[in-house]
Amino acid sequence: MPKAMIITVGTGRTGEDIAKAISSSIKNQEPSHIIFVVTNFSKNRTLPLILQDKIMSERSYEIFIIQDENDVEQIEIECENMIRKIIKEKSFSSQDLVVDFTTGTKAMSVGLVLAALNFQDISLSYISGRRDSEGRVIPGEEIIRIQTPNRIYYHSLFKEAVNLFNQYQFEASNQLISQAKSLLQDKEYLQRAESLAQLITAYSLWDKFELQNALETLNVLTKLSDTKKLLQNWEVLNIIEKNKPFLYREVNTKYAGEMAIDLLENSSRRAQEGKYDDAVARLYRCLEYLGQYRLYNRYNQIETKSVDINKLPKSLHSKYQNIQDESGEITLSLYKSFELLKDLNDELGKEFIKDYTGKEKEIKKLLSIRNNSILAHGFQPIGESQFHSLKEILEKYINIAIDNFKELKKNSKFPQIKI
Repeated sequence: MPKAMIITVGTGRTGEDIAKAISSSIKNQEPSHIIFVVTNFSKNRTLPLILQDKIMSERSYEIFIIQDENDVEQIEIECENMIRKIIKEKSFSSQDLVVDFTTGTKAMSVGLVLAALNFQDISLSYISGRRDSEGRVIPGEEIIRIQTPNRIYYHSLFKEAVNLFNQYQFEASNQLISQAKSLLQDKEYLQRAESLAQLITAYSLWDKFELQNALETLNVLTKLSDTKKLLQNWEVLNIIEKNKPFLYREVNTKYAGEMAIDLLENSSRRAQEGKYDDAVARLYRCLEYLGQYRLYNRYNQIETKSVDINKLPKSLHSKYQNIQDESGEITLSLYKSFELLKDLNDELGKEFIKDYTGKEKEIKKLLSIRNNSILAHGFQPIGESQFHSLKEILEKYINIAIDNFKELKKNSKFPQIKI
């Protein structure tokens, strides 16, 4: 397959020594196209000696002049733009490119390598060998070293995968760590990548309310001694150990307080992504669930989808018989759930109805905003302030309904990896 080579061109003692080394590198790589990265001085002193070598016959080339040979940052920018242009206009992929940074100023070499590292799969070439008293490779002693800097790419991908995990971008994080796993076969590196991949999987499942699978994944992850050590080094093990019993109760308890808190935290994660419509949809479900939770756990396991009228005080039978459907079922809407709680003299029910029907009618206004959103019955977008207003009310209700709210909320937090 045709290959392109990008070469920094220096001056050396006379120019001839550099030209010979570069010609040897070209002979070794056999590129079809070459980009010479030069200064105005090396263009006039060294480049003509390379171009007259027979190794350049039948090869296309172009000359790229560095504006300031001592400005690393500017060289990186210039070379990155140059590489992108080659890929776009010459139809080379990054796998087809070899960067030789042997000669040129130190700033030229560093700038070009930094630019190359922005493109995965570019190979790096360097001429080494026995050196003279001035530190230059002795002619005839050249050894051409070629390598794809997979460890550098691995660390870059791993770090970005961690950043995405910490931002709850689990799908994107998983894609990056999958790429990282393919770069190296070293056991230690593979274990780190696989441990992170499993951690991503666990919290991605949890974030999608696949709670049983999330719990099983975390249990497996924390049973392995080597993995536990990694999790400890990343400062997430203690958080995971708090998350597991939270998840266990959520999975194994009907109408668990943990579910209400999970919905609240899930909404906060969506809000951090700027997805306020999604966030408010979760808050709405949280509010609905709170009513169900309270009725089930405080009042003889009443369920809003099918209220057993015999579980109600006789004083309420007449009222609730009047809302039976044709089959005799009593199904409660969100509002009716809290109205029943109020009728049962429940603090949560009384607080909700007060907020709904009082002078400000704050909760009613906020629920109306939700009902007019794209995820309900309209097309009105929801903003950050509206989300926070509804969340504040929800936290007030949860604090009434769930005794150990603050502790459970702390135990429901997703970990933030520190590397």
